[in-house]
Amino acid sequence: MPYRPHRRSPPRRRRRHHRPKPRAMAATIPARRVVERRQQRVQCAVSSLSGAACRSRSSLAALGRLVAVSKLVTVVAGPVWVALARRWPRKNVLAVCCGFWGVWTAAMGLAQNFVQLLVLATVAAAGIAGGGPLANGLVADLFDDAGRGRAVGVLYGIAALGLGMAGPVLGLLADVQNGWRYGFFASGAVQVVFGVLILAFLHDPGVGATYYGMVSRLDDQLGRVSRAVEQAGAAARTVTLFFADHGEYLGDHGVIEKWPSAMHDCITRDPLIISAPGLGEGGRECDAMVEMVDVLPTVLDLAGVPAPHRHFGRSLLPLLRDPAAPHRELAFTEGGFTVEEEPQMEHAAFPYDLKSALQHEDPTLAGRAVAVRDREWTYVWRLYEQPEPYHRAEGPHECTNLAGRPEYAEVERRLHDAVLRRLVETSGVVPADPDPRRPDVDLPAPAHS
Repeated sequence: MPYRPHRRSPPRRRRRHHRPKPRAMAATIPARRVVERRQQRVQCAVSSLSGAACRSRSSLAALGRLVAVSKLVTVVAGPVWVALARRWPRKNVLAVCCGFWGVWTAAMGLAQNFVQLLVLATVAAAGIAGGGPLANGLVADLFDDAGRGRAVGVLYGIAALGLGMAGPVLGLLADVQNGWRYGFFASGAVQVVFGVLILAFLHDPGVGATYYGMVSRLDDQLGRVSRAVEQAGAAARTVTLFFADHGEYLGDHGVIEKWPSAMHDCITRDPLIISAPGLGEGGRECDAMVEMVDVLPTVLDLAGVPAPHRHFGRSLLPLLRDPAAPHRELAFTEGGFTVEEEPQMEHAAFPYDLKSALQHEDPTLAGRAVAVRDREWTYVWRLYEQPEPYHRAEGPHECTNLAGRPEYAEVERRLHDAVLRRLVETSGVVPADPDPRRPDVDLPAPAHS
């Protein structure tokens, strides 16, 4: 065989397995896939934010419903608490109000859904409604004019400070599981404790306590004047009269102050104390029917001075000497305005501005009125309203109008005629002094045949 040289195979090359670098791998991903992934991330983020925004809007809407319902309930429940405070001690009613508020606030922590929470919050709001007006009424009677404004400022300052401190503390419970429930439990417990403290330690002076304090102060000042008269040696020739121009609503019929056309007994009965030498032993009481117009002729009678003009009063001097002496069978009261007199009505400043504004808005509310009283009955005739006969023997507070009842028709007619007669008798008087403009006429009389 021919010789053939041996042919070596070429050496095999080892394959090096290079692990691709991350950057090189990322660089090889198509740009479309990168964009898709980024879009997915953005969509997830947007979805998450949208869900949070929806939940936020839903929460705000629910909070708005809670607040709106609470405000409506407060408007209705406020007058109810005030009416209860007229029948029972204000301190007790305020304590019950706080306890009511606290119990139902704590119950809100047991709510299982929004409907239950809304119902419980509505009931709790009824308790909140009484706190403001009752507290303001107590402060008004606990402090005098000089200290009342300071007391109100301190009260509301403490309330604002408490709320300001409680807000952040309760906010810390938001990160705790069921923390909102603990917040309602704590708030309710504080209100219940506050109600117990009110019941145990608060002193309720009663409606009109400031007024009574003013009367005591005035009595003390009058005593100083009387002692000064005695020290000056003038007591034997001094006459002292103590009286007022009207009574006062001190919570009677649910109001305070006075009203121009008011004819209630608490307004028309005025204090009247007379002290003079030679009138016998002091301290006696007289229940005769008298009017304030009787004060003028009494003073003139004590001074021995004749009246310079016509008047309709009767001297009280006979009653001062003998309380059982006859005087009047009827007592009359007049007040109010006509609609045409509205421009002349007072435009009062604070604190009488609201009352004054009401009279200007509707002058008929303060319309002209006349009342007549005997020992048993009161009859009020009003220019712009229906008449009002009251039987004081059965209803001393004059709350039941008996107008139009057949069984009282005769009484109503009798008292109506008495008012008419009074108005006719006092409608005009002849001047005591002759009019200087009147000419002297003195003609000769015709001769008689």
